[in-house]
Amino acid sequence: MKKAVLLFTLMIGFSLGTLAQSGIKKVVAQYQGYDDTYYGFLDENEDFIEFAECDKAVLSKYDLKTEQYVNEYFVITYTERENEDGDIIWVIKTAELEEVQDEIEY
Repeated sequence: MKKAVLLFTLMIGFSLGTLAQSGIKKVVAQYQGYDDTYYGFLDENEDFIEFAECDKAVLSKYDLKTEQYVNEYFVITYTERENEDGDIIWVIKTAELEEVQDEIEY
């Protein structure tokens, strides 16, 4: 059992290291909507994140240009790249709905 846990821990560590080395970043954030320019999200620190582009596979799975997913949480992987104006933009590569449990007050 200890070997299985160790192996699992090593696999997770390797996966995270691979993401970091490839320039891919990951965030869990709440979708705020699309304004014809950016896909807006709030991260856990309530910082607003604007993604200028979104992979077609993500948009075919989740129609982020409608209000259907507003206030839903997503696990997002994204990259940065320079656009034609020389500005750095963020590009959503993958997105999956995140199950968020309501806090229980006692």
